[in-house]
Amino acid sequence: MVGAASAQETDIAGEVTAEQIGTSTDDGENASRELDKVIVTGSRLRSGLETPVPVTMRSAEQLQAASPGLLSEALLQLPVFKGSSRASNGTQSSARDNGATFLNLRGIGKERTLVLLDGRRFVSSSEGGVPDVNLFPEGLVKRVEIVTGGASAAYGSDAVSGVVNYILDTDYTGLKFEGEGGISGEDDSGLYKATLTGGQEFANGSGHILFSLEAFNQDGTNWDARDWNAGWALAANDSPPPSRVIAAPYNLQMSNGGAILSGPLAGTMFLPGGATAPYDPGTNRSSIYQVGGDGNRLPYDISAGVERKVAFARGEYNTGGVTLYAEGTVAEVVTGYDLQYPNYFGGTSYTIFNDNAFLSDAVKADMATAGIESFRLSRANQDWGFMISENTSQTWRVMGGFDWDLGGDWELGGYAMGAENNLVARTNGNAITRNAIAAADAVLDPVTGEIVCRSTLAGFDPGCVPMNLFGEGSPSQASIDYTTGAAVKDLTLEQQIVSLTLRGSPFTLPAGDVNIATGIEYRKETATQTGDPISARIDTDDGLRGGNQPIDERRAWRLPAVESSATAGDL
Repeated sequence: MVGAASAQETDIAGEVTAEQIGTSTDDGENASRELDKVIVTGSRLRSGLETPVPVTMRSAEQLQAASPGLLSEALLQLPVFKGSSRASNGTQSSARDNGATFLNLRGIGKERTLVLLDGRRFVSSSEGGVPDVNLFPEGLVKRVEIVTGGASAAYGSDAVSGVVNYILDTDYTGLKFEGEGGISGEDDSGLYKATLTGGQEFANGSGHILFSLEAFNQDGTNWDARDWNAGWALAANDSPPPSRVIAAPYNLQMSNGGAILSGPLAGTMFLPGGATAPYDPGTNRSSIYQVGGDGNRLPYDISAGVERKVAFARGEYNTGGVTLYAEGTVAEVVTGYDLQYPNYFGGTSYTIFNDNAFLSDAVKADMATAGIESFRLSRANQDWGFMISENTSQTWRVMGGFDWDLGGDWELGGYAMGAENNLVARTNGNAITRNAIAAADAVLDPVTGEIVCRSTLAGFDPGCVPMNLFGEGSPSQASIDYTTGAAVKDLTLEQQIVSLTLRGSPFTLPAGDVNIATGIEYRKETATQTGDPISARIDTDDGLRGGNQPIDERRAWRLPAVESSATAGDL
């Protein structure tokens, strides 16, 4: 394809960047400088220090001064990157993005921000086709160039919001070690980072090798580690005006041990052991929320724990008019994160019938007096434990290419690249919808007198373990194991690129050289995702009371996969 993602090479004096042009220097010093090449983002043409679009440049020194930690954190301080995701974002997207930093220019979307490494694409680390900039060798980054206007004309639709180009110092010589660590003022969220970078010439300067090794670790921050994370929200005002007030804690209408919030028995909640008590509805109520009272929050960790290892190596050799080069990257990122409890409330509340074997005689009598056969139970399931996100992302990338000086003002360059990212994302402790409905409908076996799942009497759900839902701590561990599993996603992203570019100046006009550039690029990107057998099936409510037909495990919980934890192995 013509006009594929690339970046122009421009001859300028010495190591001067565009930000330094115009700084007064000694004429003799200027005259003695050798011509070097730097990458200028935004065009394939050689055009001196002029670019067809505005380019913002930030050197590695400037980024380190702004944020001594990750270079990406320094970039995110720029207003233009508002809306980008951080490696330890305290949202569910942190699990989905697996501790990555995805740049989002001008808030248009990370999928519309093209990120390059030395003018070339990098394999994606998410379904949206976006690379994780934390996998770039930070110890070798020379500067970062940002184009925010007109980039799509040169790069295509994935650069609608702009281009971010990380430029490496491929001429670095020496050995350096950088290490840092820290801890929050609350004595948690510890962080350390260590980077070893080296470069060496060989063959009398004809060859050059580089390497960069990085290890990074950041502890997560628990949801209850900060007072300001107490669930503050803009809640409905019981006595307007104003119509809204800021209040906390902002809870969902349910309780840890289960609560009846509708029907004749509304306002009843279950205590440990199955006894009942009045449910406190709090204040500032909406359809599903309340402030205070006996409601329950669905907490998330404030930040995710992230462990990352990155290795990069590059070598080049100049044979005269041709420079050959090759480079490779391997990386692994592991994240851990506590999500919420696998709750049932509102439209997903349990349906409890009057013959439930775990229901107390007092509640059964109240149901008989009210003339009802069932009620809806809203339960936080805090005693099941958190759903826990565990994700591992592994990346490799290899590339080889050449730059050929054809003589005069003409040069030919090309490269071939192959890369792969594999993400295995698990959410442990997630509810399996059909199992949860079956286990909740516990009755006495008319033959043996034992408590069983009603559906097993009709030949469905073999191995079902009945669950006592009445009161916090009542469910047995066996019933929790039967009802929960691990949501699993195994996503592999592959990228292959072959590119060839010819540029030069065919003739000169009175105003200067006429520069042209042409190129061809082949790019193939594929995504393959697999899950577990349970997520692929669509269950019906055959044999169930209180179920909704059909039961789609994916739709019911909006998670990509579920695998049973009832056995020692994964399904």
